[in-house]
Amino acid sequence: MRSPDEPTHLVTLAQWARQHGLSESYALRQLPYQAENFPRPESTRTLIRYQHPEPVDLPGHDPRAEVTLGRFATLIGVNRSTVSQYKRKTPDALPDTIEGYRPDRLPPHTRAKFYLEDLLTWWNNRPGSVAGYRSPTGGTASPRRAPTTDPA
Repeated sequence: MRSPDEPTHLVTLAQWARQHGLSESYALRQLPYQAENFPRPESTRTLIRYQHPEPVDLPGHDPRAEVTLGRFATLIGVNRSTVSQYKRKTPDALPDTIEGYRPDRLPPHTRAKFYLEDLLTWWNNRPGSVAGYRSPTGGTASPRRAPTTDPA
């Protein structure tokens, strides 16, 4: 037993699971329901994912430049798949192509071109990690329902 004056050493769930010969997945999903004496966390941490506090800006680039999604990813410094996943997951959220077509109506593997300014506007307001749009107060809302600021 530890004395009250002894410093506490906090461990992550992954470290605790390894110390007890368990997988992190098992410790997270099964053990809390099977063991009555499963330890409760002493502290928790919330991670904000996929949200950038500052909008992406590209000074020195022509806003009317015609770019593909891959080129746009290179310009803003992210992996191509990070941008192209939205073409597959939420094509209705992407802006129109330079020819005026909707991205969800294009044949598969088409390298459509977009105006850089349209992609920048879309990227700074893109669907969040839960396939929703960022609201002005933070977090996400459904793409089919506009974010509300009413405390209803």
